[in-house]
Amino acid sequence: MSTVRKRLDLGLRHYSRQDLEAAPAAGEMPHIQVLGLAVIAADVTPELARAAIASVVVLGALHASPVVKAAPPTECHDKRSGIGPRGHSQPKRIGPRADA
Repeated sequence: MSTVRKRLDLGLRHYSRQDLEAAPAAGEMPHIQVLGLAVIAADVTPELARAAIASVVVLGALHASPVVKAAPPTECHDKRSGIGPRGHSQPKRIGPRADA
């Protein structure tokens, strides 16, 4: 059993391979929420991303390799993905959902 850790980061948040390897070992799965720029290190494999990340919500930009972006169940909110009613950004789903 793992604990889902939720927090909102403002500005820049970098997730290294070591950060993501430590989360499952500690029985945690981070729910990544960033207002700004979220960076997942280039050496993070899709398998590690799937095993370590509960979800990703970014209001801003997500920098990660294309294979990592497609790996975990993620949702990216970004004004560049389309402006919805009353100026609110529409969610843009990246990758498959775990429950699909």
